[in-house]
Amino acid sequence: MKNKSQIKYFFLFLFIFNINNYSTGNEIKIIASVNNFSITNIDINNEIQIIGILNNTNINYKDVYKIALNNLIEDKIKLNEIKKKNITFNNEEIENFYKIFLSNSNFNKQIIDEKFEKIIKEKIFIDRGWNDLINFI
Repeated sequence: MKNKSQIKYFFLFLFIFNINNYSTGNEIKIIASVNNFSITNIDINNEIQIIGILNNTNINYKDVYKIALNNLIEDKIKLNEIKKKNITFNNEEIENFYKIFLSNSNFNKQIIDEKFEKIIKEKIFIDRGWNDLINFI
């Protein structure tokens, strides 16, 4: 008898846990696809946060959603073209560009964690690669 009540509580716990996961929006959804690249709701949330960090302000999600999505679509298109032309940079070059970026920026650098550092470095790669591609043409 004790075993049945434990099973009921276990399933009740799982049910509540699943409801909480859906209600907090932890579900990953593909919002757009550009060539072989997917853009997810997580990507858009990260982009919105990056926009807020770079502008040194709190951003309203609804106001910036389209801008973030367009930024990501443009980045994926640029990245696809960069890869077609085999444009690369070594880690040291990206790290140097990142240091220059930080030194020229007016935002609180302490709020950049490892995740956002990686995203910013990817954006630097895309921007530098795109510039090289444009100058190559």
